[in-house]
Amino acid sequence: MFSPLAYTLGFLLLDALLYTLTYLDTCVVHFCYAKMCEKHNPIVNFFDRIVSVGFEWCYRHKKISILASMLFLGTTLFSATFLGTEFLPQLNEGLVGRSQIADE
Repeated sequence: MFSPLAYTLGFLLLDALLYTLTYLDTCVVHFCYAKMCEKHNPIVNFFDRIVSVGFEWCYRHKKISILASMLFLGTTLFSATFLGTEFLPQLNEGLVGRSQIADE
């Protein structure tokens, strides 16, 4: 019932990803490269230091990082098996007979 919508949404997301990775980058470089200048932002610098420290830790502890990411992926895939159709409406189309409709 929802498969055409799912296919359409999937193809649209794939197209958006390809568009973002190819065409959009070239447009940004072409139109904005001459106008760009680097400004120092304290908020960006703060998060840049945090990300750099995290990256360095992960780079030094490769086995722990890979193990943690695999455990996270496994937990995610395992929990996905419990997802069901809780948010889909109940379709009781075949339960109502013609005689019940005529009585109303």
